[in-house]
Amino acid sequence: MQQPSEREQHLRAMLDASQEAILTFDAQGCVIDANLAAEHMFRFEHHALKGARMSHLITDLRDDLAYFIDQIHQHAANHQTLSLETFIHTSSAQAIPVQLTLRLLPPHSGNELRFAALLRERSREAALQEQLRDALHGTAVRAIDTATVFHSRHYLKARFNDVKALATLSAPEAFVAVACINIDRFKRVNELLGYDAGDHAINAIGQRIEVFLRHESNANGWDVGMCRMSGDEFALVLISERSFVGLADWCKRLQSALAVPLETHNQRFVFSLSGGVAAGELLNSEFEALLTDSEMSMRAIKLRGGNDCLIYAAQQGQSVRPRATEHNVILGMERKQFQPFFQPKVCSDTGQILGFEALLRWQHPELGLIPLGEFFPVLESSSLMLDVGLQIFEQVVATMAQWQTKGVHLPVSFNVSNGELMSQHFRTSLSRLAHQAGVATDQIYLEITENVLANLGQTGEDIFAELQDAGFRLSVDDFGVGTSSLSRLSSIPLREIKVDRSFICDVSSSGRELELLRGIVNLAKSLDLEVVIEGVESPQQLLIAQSLGHLSIQGFCYSRAVNPLQAFELIERQPFALH
Repeated sequence: MQQPSEREQHLRAMLDASQEAILTFDAQGCVIDANLAAEHMFRFEHHALKGARMSHLITDLRDDLAYFIDQIHQHAANHQTLSLETFIHTSSAQAIPVQLTLRLLPPHSGNELRFAALLRERSREAALQEQLRDALHGTAVRAIDTATVFHSRHYLKARFNDVKALATLSAPEAFVAVACINIDRFKRVNELLGYDAGDHAINAIGQRIEVFLRHESNANGWDVGMCRMSGDEFALVLISERSFVGLADWCKRLQSALAVPLETHNQRFVFSLSGGVAAGELLNSEFEALLTDSEMSMRAIKLRGGNDCLIYAAQQGQSVRPRATEHNVILGMERKQFQPFFQPKVCSDTGQILGFEALLRWQHPELGLIPLGEFFPVLESSSLMLDVGLQIFEQVVATMAQWQTKGVHLPVSFNVSNGELMSQHFRTSLSRLAHQAGVATDQIYLEITENVLANLGQTGEDIFAELQDAGFRLSVDDFGVGTSSLSRLSSIPLREIKVDRSFICDVSSSGRELELLRGIVNLAKSLDLEVVIEGVESPQQLLIAQSLGHLSIQGFCYSRAVNPLQAFELIERQPFALH
C-alpha cells in the first residue's frame, strides 16, 4: 500500500482537527472519506462511513441526488457554494437538524468528480443566538444587524470557518484577506439630520459595499462576505484560491465606489473611508487574529487623518512585528489601556511616604501588564509619545485630585521626555490639565534625565524657567551617569535630584563607591536640593541609604509601582518599617 505523502498527512491532520463534520463523495453519491467530526456526528466508525451512500445519510439527498449535483455545478460556476437546512440520520436512526454546505472539489485523479459536504448541527446555531441575546441584555435578535440587513461578526466568523474547513480539501493553498473599514466623519449625518437619517445612510452605504463585493467576486472568482461591526464600521472577508495580487488597487476601487455622492433626507453627502487590510494563507489564519490586525491598521489610518487604507501582511514574520507593535500601541491608547502606576518615595528618617513617582504601564486586557521595554522604544520613536504622555498625565492629576478629597496632599513626579519638553502644546497642556483637575502645579515634579538636561542648552533654560513660572517643580532623573556638568545644577531652577540606581547597586558599606555616593548627596544638599536614592532593594542597601542623612528612598525594599487603589492602601498603612 502506498504511504500518504507528508502533505497528505498534514491535510488529514487539519481535517481531523476541524470541529465541523466534513464528508467527501463521488458523482454516484458514495462517501470517499470523512473526518473525525463526521464520525462523531453520524455515530459511525470510519470504515463504515466510507462507501456509504449520501442519500442514506442526508434527508434532502434521498429524493434526487442528480438534481443537487447539478445545483452544485451551477453554484461553482458562479464561485458560490450551495447551502441548505436539512436532517442527517445517525447509526441509531436519530434525526439531527444540520446546516449543510455542498461544494465541488477539484479532480483528484483523472477526471473523477468529487464533492464536499460540510455539516454543522443547527443546535450550535441556536446556542450562538442565545449568546447573542445574552450579550445584548436579553434583546431578541437574529444573527444579523438589527438596524439593517447586514450580518453580524459572529455570522462572518462562522462563514470564515466553514470556507476554511472546505478549503482543507478543495483549496489548501487559498489565501484570505480581512478588511476593517470605518466611514470617515459619518457622525455628521446623525448630528445634522438625526439617527433615522443615519440609519438610512449607513444602510445605503452598506448596500453599495455589497454591490461592489459581488462585482469583485464575479471578476476575480473570490468568496466574499461582510458584516457590520458597529455604527459606522464594516468588516469584509475575501477568499481566493491563489495569492492576492493588487490589494492596494482593490482598496482604491472600494474608495471610489464609496465616493459617489449619496442623498438622504434631501441632503447630499460624499463619504470617504479609513481601511485596514490583513492578509495571509487561509489554512494558517484565524478570523479573530486577522480582524484584530486589520482593525489596528484602520485605527492607524484614522489617526493620520483618514481617507486611506493600510495593508498589514499578517504572516511575513519578524519583519512586520515593529509595525504590529505600533498598531497595538495605537489601539491601547484609544482604549485607555495605558495607566499610571505609583511607586512611593519614603523618608529615610521616619518611614513616611513623602510622595510618589508615576510610572507608565500598559494594562492589556488579555496579556496583563506588558513590560515597558517591549513597547516604549516604539512609543518613543513614533508620533504617539505626546498623546500617550498627556493621557497618562490626565490620569495622574485625576488620581491626585481624588486623594485630596480624602485629605491626602502628596506630590507626584512625572517623567518628561525630550520631545515632550520641546513641545509648546505639551507644556501648555500640562498646566491646563492640572488646573482642570484642581491640582496645584507645585504638587507636581517634572522629571528630566541628566542627558536631556545637558543637551538642551539655552533653549532648555528658557523652557525650565517657563515651567517654574507655571508652578511646576523640576527634578533631574538618573543623576550621576549622564554628561551634565555640576556647574549647570546651580544655573537651572531644580528642586530635586534622583541619584541613579547604579550607585546604590555597586556601593558597599565602606570604600570608594560609598564616598562617591556620599559626595553626590552632600553636593545636592549644599545646593538646597532634595535628594532621592533610587533602586534601593536589599536590607543592606537600605541601611547604606539611611546612613547618608535625611533624604527620600525609592525602590523595591518598600514597594514596587502599584495601581492607584493599591497606592492609597500604602498611604493608609504607612509608616514603613525603617529596618
